[in-house]
Amino acid sequence: MIEQTLSLKMIIQDLIKKLTPLLCFNLDQQTKRVGNKKASLIIFDGGVGSGKTHSGVSVADYLNREEIDLSIQYGMGGEDFEKKLRLCVDQQKRVIIYDEAGDFSRRGAITGFNKRLNRIFETYRTFEIIVLLILPCVDILDSQMFTNKIPRMLINCHNKVQGKYTRFRAYSLYRMFWLKKNFKELTVKPQAYTKTRPNFRGLIRPLTQERGELVDNLSTTGKLKELNNGAKIYNKHDIAEKLSKNPSYVVARLRLNGIKPVKKIKTTNYYSEQALDIFE
Repeated sequence: MIEQTLSLKMIIQDLIKKLTPLLCFNLDQQTKRVGNKKASLIIFDGGVGSGKTHSGVSVADYLNREEIDLSIQYGMGGEDFEKKLRLCVDQQKRVIIYDEAGDFSRRGAITGFNKRLNRIFETYRTFEIIVLLILPCVDILDSQMFTNKIPRMLINCHNKVQGKYTRFRAYSLYRMFWLKKNFKELTVKPQAYTKTRPNFRGLIRPLTQERGELVDNLSTTGKLKELNNGAKIYNKHDIAEKLSKNPSYVVARLRLNGIKPVKKIKTTNYYSEQALDIFE
């Protein structure tokens, strides 16, 4: 029993090393909040490659007091998230990640996304589970969620130094209201983060290389699956394989015909099925 306690302490100490102490304190407050049957949503936002997904997993590991089970506690897109949320409740998991994946790639998706989130928190707020939401920008969330006091913390990831750390700005619910106001008034919306003073700033250390690669593979696979629910998409290698051509030839033809990618995941461009028509 003593050995198990010491082992748990060592795991927690290792998880704490990845996070700023002030962030750990505020995360502990959210654990207490859900223990009182209140909803708690922690949001991670930022541009492509800002480190928000890896940061979300690091925070989830800390809240979970051990590395989360990515097969259960990491949902890619709405349908996958709802399925895994039920599993987490059944297995008494304390935290789950909702990565929006390609939820916003279809018309009317943002409205449906907000309805889904409101319904989820209305149903599951008493189950003592913290939801971590990863999305491009907090402005996507509708005002009703803020009025209901569901989002409790925003972690805006804005500078990733590969292999070293991700810089973040943390905002309380109160300051998120001011962010929403600034989003409406500013033409260049990302300036809202600099116009609204964060509660605190900090660093999140990277995941191990092995775990980071596993998260990247899950994230990319999930995003492609969500996107393909609406329509087939292809990268240059997919098109080249279909045509028995060189990928560089494919890229040159696409550029020559002014064909733009419909989606970019990491550094890879993806094209719609109509892009194949120019080769026929």
